[in-house]
Amino acid sequence: MGYLSPKIQNELTELIASATVSRKFELAKQCMYFSVILDCTSDIPHREQMSVVLRFMQCSGKGVHIHESFFEFLLVDDTTGAGLAQLLMRKLTARALDVSDIRWQLYDNGSNMKGQNKGVQAQVKELNGKALCSMQCS
Repeated sequence: MGYLSPKIQNELTELIASATVSRKFELAKQCMYFSVILDCTSDIPHREQMSVVLRFMQCSGKGVHIHESFFEFLLVDDTTGAGLAQLLMRKLTARALDVSDIRWQLYDNGSNMKGQNKGVQAQVKELNGKALCSMQCS
């Protein structure tokens, strides 16, 4: 009965989720180039959070497979473009992904995300001129 307790179930779920996310980050690292897709929203207690999605291509002898994976929600303390960019950079660095390998950016319509001067787009573009942005970011 102990293995069916809510505490054990939650621990197992967290371990599986952690292993899955780690594996996806490993795949992204192997592919080298990747895209970031970010969106911010507030949760039920009105805390701002940012969703992080990575898109990358996996090439093998069997062909090319495109992966687009949600990784996690990050709690946001600073909603400025610089604050959001720093949060993204910390997460990428913690997972050993290099900002210079970003090739595409996609954000929501918030000026703190897509702003050409102070938004996340501008912050990432300053670090990596090859990180293009979709038409929505202009």
